Amino acid sequence: MTMLSYNYKKLKKQRFLILVIAVLLFALAVLKLGTIYYKIRYMNQGEKLYKENSLVLSEEYFQKSNNIKHFDYKNELINNRLTELAHVTETKAKLKALSRRALPAGTKNNISELLDIYNTYNADKAKIEKQGNEAEHKIFVEAADFYEMEDNIETAFFDYKNRLLKDMRGKIGKNDFKDKNFKSNLLSIPAEYYGDEEKKHGEIEGYYKEYDHAMLSHMFKNSPYSGILDEAVKIIQANKQHKMDSSWVEEEMLSYLKGVFGKDKASGSYRDFADHAAYYESCFQAEFNKSKRAEIKGLLKQYTDGFLEDGRAYINGKEYAKAIDLYEALAGYKDTGDLIKEAQIKWIEEEPQKMLVDKYGNKMFDNMNVIKDKWDSGVSVIASDVSGGMSTLILCMQKRDASIIDMSAEVFNDGTSIKGITVKSEYNESYPFILAEGTSDLRNSKYVLYQISEDGFKEIFRAEADNLALLADSTIEVSNPIGQFEGLLSYYQPADGYYRLSFVEIKGYKDLMDHIQSKPEYGFIMNLNIVDVIEGTDKALSIINESLDDPYGDRYIILEHSGGFKTGNTVVAGYYTGDEQLYIDSEYLKIIPKVKVTKIGDGNH
Repeated sequence: MTMLSYNYKKLKKQRFLILVIAVLLFALAVLKLGTIYYKIRYMNQGEKLYKENSLVLSEEYFQKSNNIKHFDYKNELINNRLTELAHVTETKAKLKALSRRALPAGTKNNISELLDIYNTYNADKAKIEKQGNEAEHKIFVEAADFYEMEDNIETAFFDYKNRLLKDMRGKIGKNDFKDKNFKSNLLSIPAEYYGDEEKKHGEIEGYYKEYDHAMLSHMFKNSPYSGILDEAVKIIQANKQHKMDSSWVEEEMLSYLKGVFGKDKASGSYRDFADHAAYYESCFQAEFNKSKRAEIKGLLKQYTDGFLEDGRAYINGKEYAKAIDLYEALAGYKDTGDLIKEAQIKWIEEEPQKMLVDKYGNKMFDNMNVIKDKWDSGVSVIASDVSGGMSTLILCMQKRDASIIDMSAEVFNDGTSIKGITVKSEYNESYPFILAEGTSDLRNSKYVLYQISEDGFKEIFRAEADNLALLADSTIEVSNPIGQFEGLLSYYQPADGYYRLSFVEIKGYKDLMDHIQSKPEYGFIMNLNIVDVIEGTDKALSIINESLDDPYGDRYIILEHSGGFKTGNTVVAGYYTGDEQLYIDSEYLKIIPKVKVTKIGDGNH
């Protein structure tokens, strides 16, 4: 490369650098001139507007001029004006901040923020108007216009409402009806952004109906009955609160309910029908108008009457279980308590043993007795159970109200079988006697006597003998019992809730003497011949007609009885009370027994 060429290139670069510097200096000069121009222009415009009393725009131009710092042009005047317009600056700052919040609040779907901006702006506006300061009011209005305050709030509310509606329709399309907050949010938007209160009401009513109709249509196909009624109630009550029409809801619910009840009737779903009807009356009935309420009421009565006819048909056909199931299914809606009792009573009357089977289903029953219209019961069944090697007495009674009382008692636990059961009501209608007769190797039978009480079977006597009889006065006569009275008749009467020995049969004078010596505390019964009534006393002389190897032949006994005596053969019952001397024709014969007589008669005591 030649020296000449090198120097040329170097010179070219220097010229370019000088040119760039020159351009920059020119640009800076132009910028400064422009800044000076705008500072002067802003200040002059601010002063002009100030004199025209356009204080908001004046303050704006003075602020712009003041913000240009590197050129001093009437700075003192600018500062004085800004100081004078400080209240304008403050008003502008507040409205500017509100305006900047408005649009973002609308895009964020933040109704609380929007309402705060709206309320704050209107509160400040109302406050200024109330103060009556025309100059301050003019400043507030100009500042609001300057920041497009009302336009921004309106745009924010419109955008917010449109997003709510878009979201609502999106949820309808997805059958998503969980979040209903959009309803209250639509109501929160001030009426002026709908036009007025009337337009707001009509517009929102349309949105509500659009949403609620879609929701109910979806629920009719996919939701449980109770959920549908609950939601319909909420819709109607919300519409009442907001004075919106609910007639369309009532029409749709009328159609839906008629379909549900009709399906229950057609399928014979008694319990479903009762549940549906009861829930309707408790939850939804009050929401219907008078005519629709009457229509459903008539339909429910028609179907209910039909179901009850089914129940009566079951009873007439002796299908009592089906009738009771039907009545119990309807009980949640209709009071069928009396019908259930009636069916139960008829069933037991037809099949008394059912009481035993229901209570003791796996038992083996024998000696069954059915008693009707006794002991304040319609039907009673008494039987023996011999399951498991034990002999048990079982009684079931169906009371007049269809309730069942049952009781049982273990009669024998030694392998003895019950071979007979006798019911005796004549002594006590309310608490009858039950005589259980069991097998015996030593006598004809084992006997156990019970009395039915409110607490169950109460044992009142037990014996093993050839025979047991309940006499007319409720005395028990036992023939040839095992024990110390073997071979005799013994008699028992109640004492302290149990039958205890009262009298023993005496067959002759020797037996009487033995009885007096060994068992004087017990009474006795014997056949005597009363031969003489002793005048002026309550005594009589009797003879035991018995041929004995004795020098006196007949045997004498003195009898005492406050009721008097008649001569002749009779049966007496009494107790030995001591001895007495016997005189005949003033001639002393001997000492003879004296008996206090308790009963005179033919042997029934």
